[in-house]
Amino acid sequence: MDFESMSNAWDSIKTNNNRRTDSIEDGEYEMKVVGFDFYEIPKGTFYKWHLEVSSGMSAGSYVQKFQKTTDVGLSILARDFLLITGSKPQFSEIYNAELNAAGPASEKLMGKTLRVKKTTKGDYSNYEFHGVVEGNGVAEDNVPADDFMVPGDDFGEEIAF
Repeated sequence: MDFESMSNAWDSIKTNNNRRTDSIEDGEYEMKVVGFDFYEIPKGTFYKWHLEVSSGMSAGSYVQKFQKTTDVGLSILARDFLLITGSKPQFSEIYNAELNAAGPASEKLMGKTLRVKKTTKGDYSNYEFHGVVEGNGVAEDNVPADDFMVPGDDFGEEIAF
């Protein structure tokens, strides 16, 4: 086996497949992205987020956000990428068809901490992303810094909150 074949075989190994998912209550959480898969199987093409709860009583719990790539599923994925990275990458950067694996755009997701709302309907759990949590625990909302300034006593000086 040559180096390129070994490298491709190594890169195609999925490491999160054997981790058992945990049950968590419906609610809002901070979750870290610990993996992202995109693959095709006989039942269709799917993507899966691997998420770990970062704080609170469920800290360390592992869940998956799983979606088939329908028109709705791809729309959700585009919205999630835009929310997390600030841009919508080319599809070829999300899915590497040759390797049947996630493409290089998934690297931008790793380690990001997200605000996530979990809801359950029947037997199905839904995880909706609401923002990226910055280092200080405040979700980034893309509001310009000037919106957090107010004029001081002389109206010539801006004071940050």
